[in-house]
Amino acid sequence: MITCKSHGHPSALAASRVALSQNVPLDLENPDFLAPPTTDNGEVPNAKWPFGMSHNRLQTGGWARQQNINQLPAATELAGVDLHLEAGAIRELHWHTASEWAYVTKGSVQVTAVNQLGQNFVRTAVRTVVTVFLE
Repeated sequence: MITCKSHGHPSALAASRVALSQNVPLDLENPDFLAPPTTDNGEVPNAKWPFGMSHNRLQTGGWARQQNINQLPAATELAGVDLHLEAGAIRELHWHTASEWAYVTKGSVQVTAVNQLGQNFVRTAVRTVVTVFLE
């Protein structure tokens, strides 16, 4: 840090270097984080996290990037997964108590589900279809 020799406080030069070290494209996408509006009262938790910054789990048959409360503290009841499966690959068996949404952006996917009553179904979801699996 550069400080004023006579007073020991940060100099204007040091403050200007902070401005130079910004990620301008990210600041332009999130102007309220850079310069919050005067109507802000208190702390508003960040509700954005790019999947590109999440850990990528590479496995035979595809990859998955997940984010949850560990990456996005405001997401106390929400998680997201960016998932790519090769043709014929199978996603691991998993379960949870919340409903699940799936957006198929390319190709199609076969979904098999079993509910708490033992009822099951098999469906094929195709591109641009939103599939909702209710709890």
